[in-house]
Amino acid sequence: MAGGDQRGRDLAEEAVWLARVLLQLMSDEAEVAGLLALMLHCEARRTARRGPKGQYVPLSEQDPKQWSLALIERRNGILADAAKHGRSGRFQLEAAIQSVHANELAGSD
Repeated sequence: MAGGDQRGRDLAEEAVWLARVLLQLMSDEAEVAGLLALMLHCEARRTARRGPKGQYVPLSEQDPKQWSLALIERRNGILADAAKHGRSGRFQLEAAIQSVHANELAGSD
């Protein structure tokens, strides 16, 4: 399938795993949590990001039913925990913005 690279999937899964390990080692760093939340947001939408021929599907055209609810719930929990640190950074803000956009789209059905 065009646009479907299995190596990319393996690399994304490895990156998420590494971010989880990093969060375990640096649990007091809110930006590490923000990075993991952002990565989980992307992973939650993986199946919806490509069409049947491998073409990119923008967020506004994705089917939210194809998203992983388990990863979305995990992302939301991580973002909530990061907010408790009282300091926001780039990754937290990006994850929160993407979360709002995704929630608006999912709520429009």
